[in-house]
Amino acid sequence: MAKIEILSPAEQIKFDNPPVFTLEEQTKYFYLPLKLKTWLDTVNNVTNKVGFILLWGYCQAGARFYQPGQFRKHDIEIICQQQNIAPTQVKMTGYNQRSFNYHKKIIRRYLALQQFDKESKVFFLQIIEDKVARHYSPRQILLELIDLLKIKRIEIPRYNRFALVITQAISDFEKNLLKLIEKKITKELQEKFDALFETNGKNYSVVSRLKTISHSRKPKIIKESIQDFKLIQGLYQMALPIIASLNLHIDTIKYYATWLRKASLFQINQLQVNKRDLYLISFLLHQYQLRQDIFGEILLTCVQATQNSATRIQKEQAFQQKDQHKETLQLLFDARISYKSVLKQIEKVAISPLLNDAQKIENIKLLLE
Repeated sequence: MAKIEILSPAEQIKFDNPPVFTLEEQTKYFYLPLKLKTWLDTVNNVTNKVGFILLWGYCQAGARFYQPGQFRKHDIEIICQQQNIAPTQVKMTGYNQRSFNYHKKIIRRYLALQQFDKESKVFFLQIIEDKVARHYSPRQILLELIDLLKIKRIEIPRYNRFALVITQAISDFEKNLLKLIEKKITKELQEKFDALFETNGKNYSVVSRLKTISHSRKPKIIKESIQDFKLIQGLYQMALPIIASLNLHIDTIKYYATWLRKASLFQINQLQVNKRDLYLISFLLHQYQLRQDIFGEILLTCVQATQNSATRIQKEQAFQQKDQHKETLQLLFDARISYKSVLKQIEKVAISPLLNDAQKIENIKLLLE
């Protein structure tokens, strides 16, 4: 198993190099207790003086030691200024290994810091194996282990040791998972798994198709996605007893699933069968959960789009109804005026002294018609 890259390259560089202090932090960490200051006054070599203060400050900040070649120039200049030493007098190439080791011994004793020795390595490995067994992610293991080493007052090693030991512990843990798969997998399920990687004369396998998840809302694409999901769901349900036995952490599932998704068919086929099954089970589990989330998102998007469309139609109908309502009111208003005019004419006929009753009735009938 290749060494796991727990930290990014930039984070690894930061981890393995001295911290970058602010002016306030330089004042804090490069300050020596009276006992050490008294002892350091007896040291005549200015390079050794500056080297000791640097080791002290860096160890205070991070419970670890750095090589003289890693010492920061700005920190050297600040210490020279504090000690009234000309920076040109300090040559870190002259800070020999004997003085370097002796200074570390003094600092460890004063800070009650345990060297990262054989006993510490045993403790280191036990903690990692325990956290791997409990399905902690590699990054989580590293961060929590650093905190634990600080609490136990144990010197913190370089990043490479963390990466190597964690990788090996995960590899050993993985071997146990492979044995479990070999014991639990049925012949029927193994045949179905094998079929996912067959090309049958095509340029791609079924598992290659499953790597791509469409977010399209087109009915045809959704139908195809549902067919893929049904395939995954069927395999997932068949593999449930194995999944329950493996009890994989979500980060472990994501790690294996991501590897299989990015790997070529050739790379996958180079794996031992049980290891390929482990990666495939993680991939199917991850896909099963991920596709449900995506279907949910598509459904919500479709519902929102339908709601927006319905709101738009409702507004358009409301505007149309408003215009119709206005027109109806105008017609009623016009009709009211028209009826009022007819009534006035009827009244005029009724009181006319020039017409007899029969003529009035006839004229009123004509007006009503």
